[in-house]
Amino acid sequence: MVKARDFHAEDLGSNLTPDKLTKYKPNHVGQCVISSVGPGQRSFCMVDRDHPDGTKLFAAMQSMSCARIFQLPPPGEIFGIFLEDSVFRAVRNKPTAHSPSRKNYIRLVDTGEILPYDSALPMCTLSEYYRRIPAFAIRCVLVSVVSDPFCQDFDRFLKKMLGTSLHFKVISTSSSGRKSLFVELSQHPIVVRDKPSSTTSSPESTPPNKGKSIFGRRNRSGPLFSPSPPKPPRADIFAVDSAEQNNPFTSIRFPSVSIGEKRTGESNCTSKNGLNAGKVGGEKTMRIVPPIGSHVMLVPKFIRDVGHMWCHVVKADYVNPDFREMELRMNDPEYAMRYRKLQGRPQMSQRVFAKYVDKRWYRAEVIRYFDERNVLVFYVDYGNSEMVSLGEVHEWDETFGYLPYQAVLCKLSNLKPAKRFHVQAVVELNRTLLNKRVEAQIVDNSNPWEVTIYDQDGFDVSCGLVIAGLAKRIKEDDEQEAGQEAPAG
Repeated sequence: MVKARDFHAEDLGSNLTPDKLTKYKPNHVGQCVISSVGPGQRSFCMVDRDHPDGTKLFAAMQSMSCARIFQLPPPGEIFGIFLEDSVFRAVRNKPTAHSPSRKNYIRLVDTGEILPYDSALPMCTLSEYYRRIPAFAIRCVLVSVVSDPFCQDFDRFLKKMLGTSLHFKVISTSSSGRKSLFVELSQHPIVVRDKPSSTTSSPESTPPNKGKSIFGRRNRSGPLFSPSPPKPPRADIFAVDSAEQNNPFTSIRFPSVSIGEKRTGESNCTSKNGLNAGKVGGEKTMRIVPPIGSHVMLVPKFIRDVGHMWCHVVKADYVNPDFREMELRMNDPEYAMRYRKLQGRPQMSQRVFAKYVDKRWYRAEVIRYFDERNVLVFYVDYGNSEMVSLGEVHEWDETFGYLPYQAVLCKLSNLKPAKRFHVQAVVELNRTLLNKRVEAQIVDNSNPWEVTIYDQDGFDVSCGLVIAGLAKRIKEDDEQEAGQEAPAG
């Protein structure tokens, strides 16, 4: 077994200690997920489900662009590894002559797991932003199981509950050495009472070591120690609420591209071709919203999964000529010199101009400001988001506000991912659709547009994904025959 002592404090880097434990005062209660179990009877790591950024940042990390690396980074440097179709932050140990083992190990900083290094393990670089985020895994020592006061085998209990959401109560924090929380765990909400009650207390309020001794009694938790189920995927630790599980990225806020109620083809504001005109979120310009059942030509520009793809609506050409002209004018060197730097801290949803990795200016909205070196922006004409410095964000110029945002959020009709963070499905979608002109039928024109997309051979892309096992139908009764051709438009 890999021991925690194979890692030294300096191996984790100065910014990788768990979130400051100052907020975890005695009697603090919350919900957590058991992310890993350490050696011994009581040690484990948990992820606080009340952490405001845990789910969002883990999901955002799955969609980032990163470069593959083939050599193990030096100790203390944070990098990414691919496990179970997801990217996890990791750090390696520093073998020394005094270490019990001189082998290389990897610690997953957000779950606390320690794994033997395998040269076949895919690794990648991480941006400075993701390297600086404190670890989500919190070291803990189990004091008692409140929901099962007769539990004596803590190690078995923790392994049984691995990946499970539980309730916790802080008893104390370690005063020296490794920073750890001493906690009680429960499968039910824990009630904290300020004063002891004279009446009989429930198991949630009575520590098991008070009153009569329980040692030597028969273990009454038989069902709890039944054979352990298969270990859940690590990504489940950072899963969103069940109401949002069809799209694991719903916890990330992206600017809206259209507003209003569902349209059925009837509107007081229609164009000469019979299409509805809808306002685009944050803009005064109008976007044409096609009626349900109509056919349009799309060019997907950014694909996150089957329920989240940003597309351009096009006609004969791949790019709207007016949009192409606008971007050329935006990046004219003489005009770009007139852009004004932001005065003060940008606000959420503020319209701006932001540079991309190609050093060109693009229309964007601010998602979140972290500091002067890290501003998360959303490129409204393409659908992707990036972290840029404050110096690469300039004030909006209304001269370029005459066109609607070009990126339209779409999802494939009656389809959901076969599993969370399905890398293979995203790769196949990008190979088949990205930057290609495809025909789509509008099933629902609210936000996002629900569409059926046909590839260049007239084949329903959704059927192909289902046949390949890369996606599932939400309603099996609605499944069409594989190989159905696009109706004549």
